[in-house]
Amino acid sequence: MPLMAAAAPKFSASLDRETISLGETVTLSLTFEGGSPRNQPTAPPIPDVEYGSTGTSQNITIVNGVPQMTATYTFEIKPQKVGDLTIPAIQSDIDGRPVASQPLKLKVEKVGSIVKPAGSEPAFVRLVVPKKEFYVGEVVPVELQCYVQSARDVQKPVLSSEGFMVGDVPDYHQQPPRVTIGANIYHLLTFRVPVRATRTGPLTLGPASWTMNLLTGNPDFFGFAQAHQATVQSDSANVNVLPVPTKDAPASYNGAVGNFTLSQYQAGPTNVAVGDPITLKIRIAGQGSWDTVTIPAAATTPDWREFKLYPPTAKVETHDQMQIDGSKYFEQVITPQNSDVKEIPGFAFSFFDPNARAFRTLQHAPLAILVKPTAATPQPTIVQTSPPSNDQQQSNAQEIVHIKPSLGTVTHGTRLLIQHPAFIVAQAVPALAFMFAFVWRQRKDKIANNPRLLRQREVARKIDAGLAELSQYAQANKPAEFYATVFRLLQEQIGERLDLPASAITESVVNDLPLSTEETSQVHELFQLCNQYRYSRQQSSAELQSVIEKLRNALAAVQKINIKPATRAASTAVISVICLLLFATGANAQDLDSMFTQANRMYEQGRFNDAAMAYDNLIQVGVTSPALYFNAGNAWFKAGQTGHAIVDYRKAEKLAPRDPDIRANLQFARKQVVNSVPALPGTPWTRWMNQISVNEWTIAASVSLAMFFIIMAIQQIRPATRKALKTPAGAVCLITACLALCLYLDYTNTQTKSGVVTTAEAVVRRGPFDESQSAFTVRDGAELLVVDAKDNWLQVADTAHHTGWIRTNQLSVIQ
Repeated sequence: MPLMAAAAPKFSASLDRETISLGETVTLSLTFEGGSPRNQPTAPPIPDVEYGSTGTSQNITIVNGVPQMTATYTFEIKPQKVGDLTIPAIQSDIDGRPVASQPLKLKVEKVGSIVKPAGSEPAFVRLVVPKKEFYVGEVVPVELQCYVQSARDVQKPVLSSEGFMVGDVPDYHQQPPRVTIGANIYHLLTFRVPVRATRTGPLTLGPASWTMNLLTGNPDFFGFAQAHQATVQSDSANVNVLPVPTKDAPASYNGAVGNFTLSQYQAGPTNVAVGDPITLKIRIAGQGSWDTVTIPAAATTPDWREFKLYPPTAKVETHDQMQIDGSKYFEQVITPQNSDVKEIPGFAFSFFDPNARAFRTLQHAPLAILVKPTAATPQPTIVQTSPPSNDQQQSNAQEIVHIKPSLGTVTHGTRLLIQHPAFIVAQAVPALAFMFAFVWRQRKDKIANNPRLLRQREVARKIDAGLAELSQYAQANKPAEFYATVFRLLQEQIGERLDLPASAITESVVNDLPLSTEETSQVHELFQLCNQYRYSRQQSSAELQSVIEKLRNALAAVQKINIKPATRAASTAVISVICLLLFATGANAQDLDSMFTQANRMYEQGRFNDAAMAYDNLIQVGVTSPALYFNAGNAWFKAGQTGHAIVDYRKAEKLAPRDPDIRANLQFARKQVVNSVPALPGTPWTRWMNQISVNEWTIAASVSLAMFFIIMAIQQIRPATRKALKTPAGAVCLITACLALCLYLDYTNTQTKSGVVTTAEAVVRRGPFDESQSAFTVRDGAELLVVDAKDNWLQVADTAHHTGWIRTNQLSVIQ
């Protein structure tokens, strides 16, 4: 009980509907959460109201490991006169703590005023509109009261909505109350739906239609009654929709209709430097149409001219099923542009209140902030660049090293030598015996580690078991279990062939299968049978047995499909590799030089963007050359794209780490990034080792290892030389170990990802969501470490170990 007492007790009262006809009963529910009352609660005495039967239920749920008790007491209320009835607040207690409910309203109509049927129909629908006149854009809760005596396969009602926007009809999960109309007893299902008019003038709402299988006649020996599908309709409601008045509309009015309050207007941090991000948080609460709630465009207001504003993000949180009552949360990043800024301008939000038929404005006073000059207090979390002016670009064009005239050494692809299969096999020659054992073990482990093969076998087992179950269900005449199993087997078999989760398989993927027209029709027919069985007549065991044979044929057709588990991205990669191979075999050095020369000519003509794209086309087809990346970096730099230039300079440096031209231009480009220290992978020691490329370390270690085995072979062939070669063998072994260590450190360093910002400016957020709070801003050319990835976001870190999340399309990753 101590755990239960930890939660604050809650007490609420509710009615199962808000409008009834005279003579009907309504259920009053008193719900206690977090405990139970000391004494049995009683319904309040109300004039002209009779109380019927009562009921009690208790439930214990586990929320975050803590048990929570809920007790519900129900009372049947039967009003004795027409009019508006108020159920006053009910006082009670939970474990000695006093609690009280809110008053409730109940509208009692005359008999026949809101429903045509006199109580003899097996089912009917009432459309209850709380008022006959409202404003365009106003959200009005409408009740659909569905009465039925006995039915099955009951669907949700549908409300005709020409000239209106109707919200989703909620699912009905509770036990419907029983009401008496005339001499008949009905089950009542009440649905509350939000409705919003989209145009003005006299409009007709409804009718509401409701479809079900009505049960008629006496049940047979097995307890089943005859059923026939029926659709009933309600009356339509005539309403008058008024336009929102334009006279006296405040300047800050953007079309919001409802009743709202300003619950939050905050900014943080408030002590910043020029250019630092400030997150402005605004929360508007109340009731109304949240689609119409927007904050004013601050960029057009003179008070905001000293700020740079980013597009705001918005999120709606509702507290009721109709999504009327709740709040809308806005977050906007702003940056002050000079140190003279003393405050964030005040906030004003206007809306039209349909109940008061007037405009209202919510206001908040300005927020005080302290802005320091950037030079006085440099912020390590702000990594930024300054776009070069025209004069700077002309100066830069004279100071960077000019492009290289020839392509130089060309390779296809960027795979390192240590990753090349032929090189790995060559290193295994001195240990051939081990390789045979290694290959044998790899072949044995291949089956155990092959998820595709394991899934194929598992699906085959499920198919065999499922077909056996189908025969049993057919003999027992259980269509529900039968068609559920048919649908599951289709999902499993098609999902295994397409290498997709079984739950992701629907009928829409059938047309993508490489099947004949007849086979495709068979699979479509089975899916349609699964979807339609609940609406069809009762099927015999023989008919179900015939479906099994169709399923066997369809599964056999699908099993013949030979689709390799490749996603669209993988397929694109394969096509790219094929194109690369064709290019490599069909294009000669003369063709590459011609394309490279053409790109150089564009550069010399001052067409820097065109030149950069031409260089990039060569890179995209797999051509790798230090000169190619170097010239591409120059073209991007001249075009004012510092980030793209740094990316290509760094790639050129990885291929030729000691090239003075590459290093000079990379350092020069980095100097254009103001107040930014590149966040590079590894340590100063491993970065010093980058002066020798990974391939050079690989060749040195490979040659040293080969020399070691040659000396060992000589010692075996000529035993007399063992003593003389003992010292050289030890020295070569030590050198090989040192080179292997250097290779490992350098290769590990290359596998650590870093990235360069390639957009003019981006906001790094504290989480991988657009709604997350901003952490710091980055600009073109900033270099960051990549820590993690999630969906379309990358987690990055700067040299001051500040981390955050940035979108993948704003950062070019270098590995």
